[in-house]
Amino acid sequence: MAWSITDTELQPDSPITSSLMFRMRNGGIETGATAVFHQAAAPLGWTKLVDIDNRAIRIFSGAPSDGGSVDFSVAFGRTATDGHALTVAQLAPHTHNSNSGRVPSQFGGSYLSDGNDFSSGDAPATKSAGGGQAHQHNIDLRVRYIGVIRCRKD
Repeated sequence: MAWSITDTELQPDSPITSSLMFRMRNGGIETGATAVFHQAAAPLGWTKLVDIDNRAIRIFSGAPSDGGSVDFSVAFGRTATDGHALTVAQLAPHTHNSNSGRVPSQFGGSYLSDGNDFSSGDAPATKSAGGGQAHQHNIDLRVRYIGVIRCRKD
């Protein structure tokens, strides 16, 4: 059970009870409770916990849990995505036909000397090109943050 001090107890004409004195002396926080502090060392009456390091804090309404597999500084230190080479299955379906009877050499073909008209769609396709190399996208996840320590009340 957490201790608290109500507004009624802090009124000028309210009596100072032993319960109120106990809660004020102990900061209203039970022994064993954990909290975070934005400072290098644990405050008086607290012990710095070092079992968890380099993590982000997730605030939600469910039960406490841990998750993830990548440390905070690794995930948020990235400036580019991992490299990825497209597979044929990931490309949009398409062809590279020529209806002029000529496929320029820079597109993997050669000029045809017979001058045939391929306007009916029977034109030869170009040869495949491309190196299949991986590519990446720039991204900057170096978010601003504050470092805190986790402590347990003595």
